[in-house]
Amino acid sequence: MNYIVFILIILIAVVLHEFGHFLAAKAFNVKVDSFNIGFWKKICSFKISDTEFNLRVIPLGGSCAINDKSFEKISPLKQILIFAAGPAVNLLLMFVFISIVNLMNGNFDFINVISTIWNGIVALLGSFLSMFDVVFDFSQSTLKENFVLADQVLGAAGNGAEWIYQFSMLSYALNAALFVFNILPIPALDGGQIALNLPAVFGKPLKPEFVQKANICFYCFIMGLTVFVLVKDIVVGLII
Repeated sequence: MNYIVFILIILIAVVLHEFGHFLAAKAFNVKVDSFNIGFWKKICSFKISDTEFNLRVIPLGGSCAINDKSFEKISPLKQILIFAAGPAVNLLLMFVFISIVNLMNGNFDFINVISTIWNGIVALLGSFLSMFDVVFDFSQSTLKENFVLADQVLGAAGNGAEWIYQFSMLSYALNAALFVFNILPIPALDGGQIALNLPAVFGKPLKPEFVQKANICFYCFIMGLTVFVLVKDIVVGLII
């Protein structure tokens, strides 16, 4: 049951992130071709206006497919705002969940909440380079460890207020990780898209060919790394 809850925490963070992109796109009258909950094969779908909403088999992700032609018609600043909307939602969720934790501790303070968020972001950014240690660590399964840790934390919490407290802490941590990862100035990520579009705001756009090649190269790299880590974690998790 706790594993299902942890999957739900992941799903909430990712889907609301993508929904941020969706809302921003709609606000600027940009067409969204599809909005996906989960990935791989489609289970069911329905259409609202010009957007197809899909529920897919593996509930560990999501995506918002914005129409390229429609997107290219808006100004660079609006494009940046659409890219920034996803991480902004995760930042908002960080604020919500850490506020719940502070309220349950009986010492809610707005400055303290902001300070906690800031320190968490700085710490995660500082540990970014250590990510590659995890990627090539064949002695443990990060995926399995995260699920086991979530199971232990939620299991020990029991029911009631303590469970809500731990749920909020896990949700805060996951949204913090998603926020930091997506603001990195790496092409194919939101932060990279913002960086690539920023010169255009000041009237000096980068060559479209360069932007396209950078996005494709880094997208392939990130997808390849993701698949590698997933396969490695699953195999190591079965062995250990």
